[in-house]
Amino acid sequence: MTLLFVTEALKLRREFAPLAAGLADGAMLWVDVKVCAIDETWSGLKFLRRRA
Repeated sequence: MTLLFVTEALKLRREFAPLAAGLADGAMLWVDVKVCAIDETWSGLKFLRRRA
């Protein structure tokens, strides 16, 4: 499991792409489909890389 915490959109753009590119087909990161509350400050969003 990998957690990526960012507070700036620029950092998200820089760091998200390499994580997404390294995913196997059918694997997922938390972004955009479902939300997970981590604590009062942080939430996670699920990103699903579709199978080819």
